[in-house]
Amino acid sequence: MESVVPVLLLLPLILIFIKDRDHVKIISPFILIFTCYQIILKIPLEYNEFDIINGKQNWTGKLLGIFFGLLTYSLLYRRLEPFNFLRFKQEPKTLLKTVLASSIMICTGFFSYFDSPRNFDIEILVFQLTMPGFDEEIMFRGILLALL
Repeated sequence: MESVVPVLLLLPLILIFIKDRDHVKIISPFILIFTCYQIILKIPLEYNEFDIINGKQNWTGKLLGIFFGLLTYSLLYRRLEPFNFLRFKQEPKTLLKTVLASSIMICTGFFSYFDSPRNFDIEILVFQLTMPGFDEEIMFRGILLALL
């Protein structure tokens, strides 16, 4: 149900833009890709036979999400071209700002993890520092934002 709620919130957009076929051509792939992505993330949580890694976190779902994102990005690359926000090469003048901002966020996350009264768990720390960033950058910034 958690995966269906965002889609139900997006469906009124189709009804609003139904008069203009160009908008429907944009919103429909957005909803389809978002729905598939949500299902792929949740499959290992719902069906244990699909959970390959068997960790405390949803490693398999995130890895499948990254794979789905890269596959979708490569298939839609030309269509996303005018609004391609996913950059692998950093501009030299913004590199220092990016490294500084990233360092602050990583340190904040690292220290806030130890601020809570739970026991240290390296798996959770590594998962939270890596997987959501890769997965969500590709899907949300690279594909969905470009589609909209």
